[in-house]
Amino acid sequence: MNSFFVVVLFCSLAVLCLLINIWKKLPKSIFAFLSVIIVVSVSWYTMDSGIHQEVVDRRSRLGGENSIFLEALRDVALPHGETRFSLPVFISGKRKGDCLRISFESENELITEQVFIQNVCFSLLAEDGTSIPAEWVQFTKEDLHKFPKSFVIKVYFVLPEHLSESEFRCSITNGLKDTFRISEISVASFPLSNGE
Repeated sequence: MNSFFVVVLFCSLAVLCLLINIWKKLPKSIFAFLSVIIVVSVSWYTMDSGIHQEVVDRRSRLGGENSIFLEALRDVALPHGETRFSLPVFISGKRKGDCLRISFESENELITEQVFIQNVCFSLLAEDGTSIPAEWVQFTKEDLHKFPKSFVIKVYFVLPEHLSESEFRCSITNGLKDTFRISEISVASFPLSNGE
């Protein structure tokens, strides 16, 4: 449930309890409980909106809000350890960065998003050996895909200026014992604007 609606729900409940309290005295513990719940839900809403704004800021900085993804690879196995594959670049000239849209499939129903993020690392390897770690990873919410059996992530990379024309290899390090199947990898590249 959206954190904003949780705040509205508990505030409405508190107002209802105040109105009931006019006719019939309610225990003070109910108001104490509602006070704590409202403080917690407001804190949750504040943190949630901060995270959302950070993602929006990063996207606008990279220019990837309305990016077009082109399919690069299909049917890749991701066993324990490091897996590397070539990453095609679909725009010529300098660019701000790249984004990979990766469709994962897993047979482990016990894995969580946090465990996945902590144990699976993404990086780009330039021709000169420079390693560029992912700037951030975003789980997409799609009706057809449900974590952990089938899920889609977007992995964003911000490129150093001196590497922005290079072709890359992608490196995914799987620190989990499970083998994942990647059904599709699509790539979007973000060009530099004329003013940059």
